[in-house]
Amino acid sequence: MRFLALLLLSVTVSVYALPTLEDVEHAVHRNDYVSAESMTRDVVNAQPNSAKPHYILAEILAHEGKLNEARTQAAQAKQDRKSVV
Repeated sequence: MRFLALLLLSVTVSVYALPTLEDVEHAVHRNDYVSAESMTRDVVNAQPNSAKPHYILAEILAHEGKLNEARTQAAQAKQDRKSVV
């Protein structure tokens, strides 16, 4: 029974694993900015106080021409960075 519980837990964790920076980079290299944005938003939602995902999302949004939201994400990245330093 304990084995089954551990197996279910590991499957659940792997299903909800966050995308990596490499995953986002691959999407960008394929010019799949929609996927790159979606993956990065997943990371931002999971790590809302981390500057790097906000910065990466800002770059992707700027590339897509979503400049107002890109500015907002860049400002959030700057704020998050200040709170760490």
